[in-house]
Amino acid sequence: MMRCTQDSTGCVASVGCGENRLVARVATRHAKPDRGDGFFHIPAGTAASHMASLDASDLPGVGRATVEKLSELYGSSGCGELQRQPRGTLKRDFGDKTGAMLWSFCRGEDPRPWTRPQRHSVGAQVRTTGAVLCCWVWM
Repeated sequence: MMRCTQDSTGCVASVGCGENRLVARVATRHAKPDRGDGFFHIPAGTAASHMASLDASDLPGVGRATVEKLSELYGSSGCGELQRQPRGTLKRDFGDKTGAMLWSFCRGEDPRPWTRPQRHSVGAQVRTTGAVLCCWVWM
């Protein structure tokens, strides 16, 4: 898939694999070509140990204010520190929804149901001297 994308468009692709959408998203961030060969796999059952090395800012939905509050309350915004906190503590400190999300995500668990998004296309066209590069992605 990566080679096909590069051969047909000239664009470099990154592929991340994991046991759920969250873990695959994290793996894709590590798969960037400047960090390796553009492919990264987090094997099933190893997500929690991999996530422990990340900062909470690497989790979707966690912004600057949450990271600052994590550091203030627990002395760190690392997922390893979050893994040591009971679910009830995170829910008390961040509210039911955000606390439950932090507790799950820092362990590599993604309870969100998968829904197939409505299909649409995204395209771009870049004109350079003597060449036109078109790239369309169907979702």
